[in-house]
Amino acid sequence: MKKMLSLMMSAALLTGTVPFVPLQTNAAGNQYEFEKGSIMNKGENKAELVSVKGASGGKAVDLKDGGNSVNVNVDAESGMHRITFRYCQPYDEDGKYQNIIVNGKNIGEIFCEYTGDGQFKTVSVNANLKQGENDITVEASWGWTYFDCLLIEKGEFSSYTGGGKLSNPKASAQAQSLYNFLCDTYGNHVISGQQESTWMGSEDYEFDIIKNASGKYPALRGLDYMGDDFSGCNRRAKKWYDKGGIVTICWHCGSDFSGSHTESLASDLNWNAALTEGTAEYNALIAGMDKGAKALKELQKQGVPVVWRPFHEFDGKWFWWGKGGADNFKKLWRIMYDRYTNYWGLDNLIWSLGYCGDVNGGWYPGDQYVDIIGSDTYVDHTDSLSSMYNKTAQVTKKPVCLHENGPIPDPEKMKNDGAKWLWFMTWHTSFIDSSPFNTASYLKRIYNSDYMLTLDELPDVYHYGSTASFSDSEPVFNIATAEAVKGDINGDGEVNVADAVILEKYLHGDRNVKMKDWKTADICEDSRLDVFDMIGMRKLLSTPSAPTITEPSTPVVTPNTEHSSAKVSIAGSKFMVNGKELWINGVNTPWQNWNDFEGRMDEVFWDKEFARLEADNINCTRIWVNCNGEGVVQLDDSGKIKSINQGHWNDLDKLFKIAEKHHVYVMPTILSFDHFKSENTGAGR
Repeated sequence: MKKMLSLMMSAALLTGTVPFVPLQTNAAGNQYEFEKGSIMNKGENKAELVSVKGASGGKAVDLKDGGNSVNVNVDAESGMHRITFRYCQPYDEDGKYQNIIVNGKNIGEIFCEYTGDGQFKTVSVNANLKQGENDITVEASWGWTYFDCLLIEKGEFSSYTGGGKLSNPKASAQAQSLYNFLCDTYGNHVISGQQESTWMGSEDYEFDIIKNASGKYPALRGLDYMGDDFSGCNRRAKKWYDKGGIVTICWHCGSDFSGSHTESLASDLNWNAALTEGTAEYNALIAGMDKGAKALKELQKQGVPVVWRPFHEFDGKWFWWGKGGADNFKKLWRIMYDRYTNYWGLDNLIWSLGYCGDVNGGWYPGDQYVDIIGSDTYVDHTDSLSSMYNKTAQVTKKPVCLHENGPIPDPEKMKNDGAKWLWFMTWHTSFIDSSPFNTASYLKRIYNSDYMLTLDELPDVYHYGSTASFSDSEPVFNIATAEAVKGDINGDGEVNVADAVILEKYLHGDRNVKMKDWKTADICEDSRLDVFDMIGMRKLLSTPSAPTITEPSTPVVTPNTEHSSAKVSIAGSKFMVNGKELWINGVNTPWQNWNDFEGRMDEVFWDKEFARLEADNINCTRIWVNCNGEGVVQLDDSGKIKSINQGHWNDLDKLFKIAEKHHVYVMPTILSFDHFKSENTGAGR
């Protein structure tokens, strides 16, 4: 099978085409809403179902504290699936991680980027699902993320959608050809790789061990510029290139780009000065970098493309290049990229960014500076490392490699778990000559697996032609219309005083008010709108468990005009303003109390007043709000009615809370001096 693939590739080169079977889904995806799932709480701040603008169905699960979780049961066919999560994460610009558990097995973490308020993004993982019902759980690690829905799609999916173009638009034809091959291989096969030592008596020490055990050589050779071994490293790189192999180079060195592993662990860099152009420290940094550039220039002259892997394991912070933190590292990477690409014109490089096992997306320098992304770990098993793969693949849509490893992951486990590593590269000496895992028999099985590509099975990767286009479709969610939220009369996703004002205007006969859905105003759910809905609205606004009350997004404007002095009084069904009788809109309401107050009353006054109403068994009263809903009407010293300003909403809220304490429901009533209608204050229904 594998050799047939190699022959097909070679034949395709003669015609200028490359056979490639894109990874396809076998069936349409199925979408599941988290609001239908089961919530489990372990944290102090409990996960809960909340209304979120932009969410499918208008609701999402607010995961909150670590340990909280939401579980969804999905129906699936047996096999590999892409599971895509739709989320909103408005809290942390550095992103947040959450755990994904499938049928009781933790398959790793997902990285939830910052979205901002009301914005949604998606993140995907690959996982094997069984026939029938499967449990998918999102467990809060860092928490504080809204989870909307998930989509499952059966099939083998790659995370790469880059189209095979290197970050450097001036990349050499051979570098681009190699990258084309790597992109086409990604997701279909794994390239075998081995790091060299050179001090064990033979520069091919590890490679001979593999050859003797399996009859094969790895396709990828890892080299290191440490100890200023530029000429020796270049010689071995050219030799491997001449054999048709792939070359990757890293660089253990100090902050002056000299020395080896010991110096790389130093903490002697003044980051602020070193990254500031024009300083002595910056000039020294550039001079050190240029030593590597000169060596790579020699390989460029010989036509050797290099997978360049500088500053590896940066996020582990044990090497000097990671000790300055994420922001400084990203600046350092970009400085080298710009220096090597634009100053030195190194168009033979494929830039490989190598995380350690934790993989924090906040360290990523950007797609325009990276071609391949990878991670590494040294474990005591031969599992697929699918959790680390998924976490790495979420950082960006680039091919993902295992840029260093101890035990080689089992190819069958990689296939079964969807860990689509572009290559593995076993570390040198004891990791290959005396490992209890990488034994001779295991190496024989690995290097003869149909899933692995070895040196003898590579096509001419330096004259490979154009990459095939990738046709993996992006996950597509069906965003269901949000269900009407009781009390959200204006449809802005919030229940607040603005909604109460609309309902009050409507009850006073204003049929020009805009309601998104009249059913949201039918608080009592009796298919009609009346004062009892207004009472229910007040309960919604004053109940602690109700949605957070906020001011309308567009502040209402206070009128500049002052109204003439007015005395308001009530008798039976008559309403009098300055002695003038006003017409009444005949809607029955409960009996209501009326008192004529002048000026602004403090909290002590209202507490006593509402206590009196409670004692008299009066459970409903009114306060008067000016026509634009700005606040409670006030009388100044001259007797003129003036609008309360927007800042006094807090006073209004305090009044509502005091009333609630005494079981009195206060209805804000619109008062207009141009056109006024009021409810009948007679007997209730």
